[in-house]
Order: sequence, then structure tokens, then C-alpha cells
Amino acid sequence: MVPDDKDEYSYDENGNQTLRINYNWNVESESFVQNSKYENYYDNDNNQLYLIIFSWNSELEIFTPTSKTYFEYDEQKRLVSENRYSIDICSGSKILQVKVGYFYIDGSDSRGYISYQVDTSTGDFTWMYSTGYFYNQDGKLFKRIQDVNLDFYPDTFKYYWDISYDENGNQTLYIRYDWDSTIQDYKSYKRESSYDENNFKTQEIVYSWYPTLGVYKPNFKMDISTFSETDTKLVREGIMYEYDTNFNTWNELEGEEFKSYWYYTKNSSLSTNSVEQKSFSIYPNPTKGFLKINSSEPFIDPTIEVYDLKGSRILSKPFKTDDNINISELKPSIYFYKIIDGNEVKQSGKLIKE
Repeated sequence: MVPDDKDEYSYDENGNQTLRINYNWNVESESFVQNSKYENYYDNDNNQLYLIIFSWNSELEIFTPTSKTYFEYDEQKRLVSENRYSIDICSGSKILQVKVGYFYIDGSDSRGYISYQVDTSTGDFTWMYSTGYFYNQDGKLFKRIQDVNLDFYPDTFKYYWDISYDENGNQTLYIRYDWDSTIQDYKSYKRESSYDENNFKTQEIVYSWYPTLGVYKPNFKMDISTFSETDTKLVREGIMYEYDTNFNTWNELEGEEFKSYWYYTKNSSLSTNSVEQKSFSIYPNPTKGFLKINSSEPFIDPTIEVYDLKGSRILSKPFKTDDNINISELKPSIYFYKIIDGNEVKQSGKLIKE
């Protein structure tokens, strides 16, 4: 299997990342070659002051600076603006190209930012995109909005989320609205989740919006129950079903690849409800193209496998913790994954590619 790329990092004594060097795989030389470099500088409060990006010049065999970004903060040490300049390689002069302004809603964690492109001939600003994160009084995200200027980003999603929780803080409803340029309107899907008295998820149903009918119709559901339990371990199993709209019935998707498993360690043999999930995490999910996998347990020889809805394995990649795993070649759909270390399946689940 041909590698994609790799990164090398350096940090200061405060743990701030000061340097990242990116390498691309060269098929002809069968080796990694330098591609870009990122240098970060910080003040005494560990606030990032500026970032310089370099590109590798293969003819001169040196890194040449291409852009420099300055960061500004308010009295509360919150980031309030970024000013990104391009650097002329010949003269070294800087030209302001992008300005980003950040906003905060006092009394909450809600925040966002607005980005503008600068017309270098007139100095005028043109809005490019906005993103907002809105949190409730419990600190949980209940809405996210991304709006984009499609003249700049014709292939980029503009969307927003609505999220609801129960009294125990479990996410019960997730609705996503994606802009569809064909119909010049938002298309939508939603995910409903239910939980038992111990706050274990018992069911998850995914629906799609049918604008001509004005209703949501179910696509898939997962029923989750206890698979096995001992005094120290608990395993939960999720079984996937597909909705048949002709007969209005749920049909189980047969095959182990359509099942998901969650592994828990009990904190006390006297308390069957007190459990601790092994800290495997795969994110972001949904994703547009890249995944990361974290684990508190060391991997020896890990691989991620991805399966389509027919149960065919369509991707198998070795990885390292915190690697960027590129799945951008997959079409937008629902998939299933397995994290395998050696011959042992560490975790499996559902993956949504946007």
C-alpha cells in the first residue's frame, strides 16, 4: 500500500506546536519529499501571535515563505481577528488577502467567526463564509451553522444543525440541513436516539426528508442491547436494519459487518450500572474526507476496514494514532467500519461520509 503523506512536529517547553513539516510520497523515488512547513510563534501568555507558511522549492532545495497570518486578542485573551497576508517571493512584500473576525456571546460558550476576502486593488472586503456554534445553559451544543458564499466555494456545503437532549444530557435528536444548489433549498436528514434508565443508548433511527411529501421517512435503524456481561466487563451490540418503503417493514442487514460493538469496563463488581467505556474514538463522524482514531490503549499493528451497505470491504488502511486517514475517495453514504489490531477487532460501528 502506497503511503499518502506524513508530518513531523516540534513543540516548545509549554507544549505549543512551533513547527510542522509536511512530506508527500514520491512514487518515482519511493521516498517522502518535503512539501510545506508551518512555523508558529507565541507570546508570554501562550497566545499565538503569527503563523508563517512555507512551500518547498525543489529547484533551489529551500523552503520559501508564501503567507503570514497575524492573530489579535481582546482583554479576556480571546481571539478576535486574523489577518492573512500573501508574501511575494521576489520582493518579500506582504499583501492582505483574508480577514477573519471572531464573535462571542457573553454568558455562554456560543461563538463564531466571519471570513472576508480582500480585493487588493480597492481594499474592499467581500464576505466568504460564516460559522457559528451555539450552546445551551448546560454547555451542550444545540445548533451549528455554516453559511458560505457559493461564488467563492461552489462545491462547499452550507448547512446548519439542530440538536436536542433529554434531562440526563443524552442527545436524543440531531437534524442536519444541507444546501442543495439543484433545488435551491435545504435538504435534510435527522437521527433520533433513545436510552434506557442507565443512559445506555437502545435505539437510533436515521430519516431522510421528502420535500414533495413534506415528511421524514426512515432509512436505517440500529437496535442496541447487551451482548455479554460479567462482573468486570460489559459488551453492547448494535444490529442494523434497513427500512423497506414498499412494505413499511424493517429488514435486518445480515452479516457481522453490519453490527457494532461497545466495550465497557465496570468500575465496581458491586455496581452493574457503573461502567467505563474504553476510550476508542473515531472522529469526525459524519466526515467529509478525513478521520482520526484515538485510543488510550496502545496499538500494535492497527488497521481500519470500511464496508459498504452490501457488506463488501471497500477500504483497508493501516494507521497510527492521530493520523489523518483519507477516505475522500468514498462516495457520500452510510458505511460500517472495523478497527482491527493484529487479529483482534477492537471496535466496530457506523460511519457517515458526507
